[in-house]
Amino acid sequence: MNVHLQRVSPADVDTYVALEKKRAGLKTYHALTDTNEALQQIKDSVNYFILSDTTIVGSISYKVRDVDTAEIDGVLILPDHEGMGYAKAALNLLLKELVPFESIFLMTHPMNPRSIHLYTSVGFTEAGRVENYFGDGEPRLKFVLNR
Repeated sequence: MNVHLQRVSPADVDTYVALEKKRAGLKTYHALTDTNEALQQIKDSVNYFILSDTTIVGSISYKVRDVDTAEIDGVLILPDHEGMGYAKAALNLLLKELVPFESIFLMTHPMNPRSIHLYTSVGFTEAGRVENYFGDGEPRLKFVLNR
């Protein structure tokens, strides 16, 4: 499997939104389907397309929270590419980039066992629950990776 990351730029916003729309409506994922929201995400976070050879299979992103902390604020795999190891490969690539950070955290829906398994398989541990984290009425679990 040849998985690599390609940086998302503002010029890629339509492709980025098209990916997000493939996950819209899920209780377990907060999709950014509005172009302006997506542009803000691209501006505020480091965003990558996840590619298998030349095919975009998803996206992954993070925000720098402070000098020691980063937040992985998005992991998305297209439905027809789920369960093939792309998310884990992309997450491992991203974690190599995030080596300078002492603490990395992310939020995931408690009813998303695939994601919970993924995050724990690379060393994240559950660190609590936050109600209505994205303002969508849904709770999220916080996972932390301390180095």
